[in-house]
Amino acid sequence: MEKPVPSARSRALELLLALETSGQTIAGCLRQAAATATESPADAALLSELVYGVVRHRLYLRDVLSRKLAKPLRKLPPELVVILEIALYQLLFLEKIPSYAIIWEAVEAVKRRFGPAMARLGNGVLRTIDREKADWQWQPLPPETADLSALAVRYSCPEWLLLRWRARFSLADLRELLTAFNRRPQQVVRVNPRRGSVAALEDRLVQAGTQVHTLPHLPQALVIDAPKIDRRHPSYHAGEISFQSLASQLVVATLAAHLNPGERFLDACAGAGGKLLAVAEQFGETATYGAYDPKPAALDDLTREAARLGLPEITIFRGLESLEATGATWNLVLVDAPCSGLGTLQKHPELKWRRAAADLPRFGERQRDILARYAQAVAPGGTLVYSVCSFEWEETDAVIAAFLKAAPDFALMDLATLPALAAYGTPTPHGVMLYPHRTSSEGFFLAGLRRREA
Repeated sequence: MEKPVPSARSRALELLLALETSGQTIAGCLRQAAATATESPADAALLSELVYGVVRHRLYLRDVLSRKLAKPLRKLPPELVVILEIALYQLLFLEKIPSYAIIWEAVEAVKRRFGPAMARLGNGVLRTIDREKADWQWQPLPPETADLSALAVRYSCPEWLLLRWRARFSLADLRELLTAFNRRPQQVVRVNPRRGSVAALEDRLVQAGTQVHTLPHLPQALVIDAPKIDRRHPSYHAGEISFQSLASQLVVATLAAHLNPGERFLDACAGAGGKLLAVAEQFGETATYGAYDPKPAALDDLTREAARLGLPEITIFRGLESLEATGATWNLVLVDAPCSGLGTLQKHPELKWRRAAADLPRFGERQRDILARYAQAVAPGGTLVYSVCSFEWEETDAVIAAFLKAAPDFALMDLATLPALAAYGTPTPHGVMLYPHRTSSEGFFLAGLRRREA
């Protein structure tokens, strides 16, 4: 007899508990779950919605629960709290699921794990909140609200981050930023010009009932409005598309503007190589490509992606020593440095609960070391592009200022003159910043550095 397929809510419980202890990202957990799942696409979508939604709004959900429970949440079993969070998120943020179904499944889950007495407690709390739903459904605070504690709870944001952001943004800007970070990220694909055109893919998607739109200054980008697609889509299997955010495609536009046919491009912190692969799609065999990353699995992913996209050969450096031993220099080097990821809270809301103020100077120090190391690979007259998915000072302008002080053979470039960055970015003293509430993108920073001719 076949085992019943676990419901999306029970799988959400497993994943949310695993996130607390594993250090994995939500995206990573969902990918692992998908690899062994037998649920329908609708259940898979609900699973994703529940996990992301609970993590995004955790502080608000726990505040509501704490007002209805006599005992502090910290004194309750973590598993019980998460079951109630999942139910509460559905009651207060989702409209299509009947309340009775939400409450029944949550109460049954509590009963199986903690017995009938705790089930009665959960039932009473959830039914009370459901009756008072109009009072508890999420609403923005009045515009004049400046109390950081109230903003932290309503927008589920750690107070240390609010203190930092309040020091640099107006109250209105801050609220827009917090609102943007709690939105679902837009889905953007990059169309591979070697396999088809944006216009042709757009026509096919629209005919299939998918709503899409293009983005100014990013000719290979296509935003998937609804319904979303995933890696099971035929266009993905055919190598026609890759999933790549607006901000990442802006980095690609910056790189493409500083590479010429016949030149050499090194992605020194390649990861799975999304930006390198996008450049290779445009330049094909007319340029030479190299990739290094300290994680072998990431380079394996890059190699598979290059094959899927039909790209020319990319030299893979599987050890820093092998890269440095060549003694080769490159006309264009990208350092997309490891960072706090605090600009990606739409996509990675778990990071706001994992980062602390003390992390930022440590990231900045590491980024300065990485930038200085790979700057040596830039040819005279060549370009070094630095990018991070953060807009925190320690990881952005401070890194570039320190680098320029220590590297007199490099000069700062004015990236804000590039049409794409001028359209989406905000100039800073040492680069261009992308803010989520102004660009519908991640928070990102880019800087360009030109090595002087020998």
